[in-house]
Amino acid sequence: MAWHEPRRTADLRKGRVSLAGARYFVTCAAIRPCTALVRPGCVSGIRSVLERLHADGDMRLLCATTMPDHLHIVFELTERLAVGPVIGKLKAITKPALADVGASWQRGFFDHRLRPDERSDAYARYVFLNPYRQDLIKRDTTWAAWMMGTGVDFDFVHLLDAGGLPPVEWIAAGFEELGIRAEDVGEGECVDDTGSGMRE
Repeated sequence: MAWHEPRRTADLRKGRVSLAGARYFVTCAAIRPCTALVRPGCVSGIRSVLERLHADGDMRLLCATTMPDHLHIVFELTERLAVGPVIGKLKAITKPALADVGASWQRGFFDHRLRPDERSDAYARYVFLNPYRQDLIKRDTTWAAWMMGTGVDFDFVHLLDAGGLPPVEWIAAGFEELGIRAEDVGEGECVDDTGSGMRE
């Protein structure tokens, strides 16, 4: 029998605080290996659930993007639910969409509560750029799995070109240039159910 490192999923919950009105950056990952989350049916399923959580008042969706094996969300928490139950509800309702493509969610998730002086715009731009920075698409292509919440307007969107494409320098920019810290978006901090580190 092979020895496995003990699960560290509980470590992700240490220090987690749910504050109504606070903004959160969350990453939910599929059990690896997985590339199926970006299949059209799965993307539309995840999108509709995010819209439903927003409409039901469970959270105020700011933006999200679905990647092949994970989902990034930036949202404002309401008084209705804490962060854990919001993500639990998201995973439960999207479970059939993932099952249809042979995928399932990892148990844990990474979250970062934005400090009052942190700009949502910086995290939204990071989420928007993620497919470009991971070489999933070229700069002359848009990512269909990106979405902004209803009534949300980010500063960076006005700096995109006429086709909705980012400046080249953004794609190669370091975290500091993007206005965020690597640890605040989970670089090397998310763990899957085997205890392995999840990297962007």
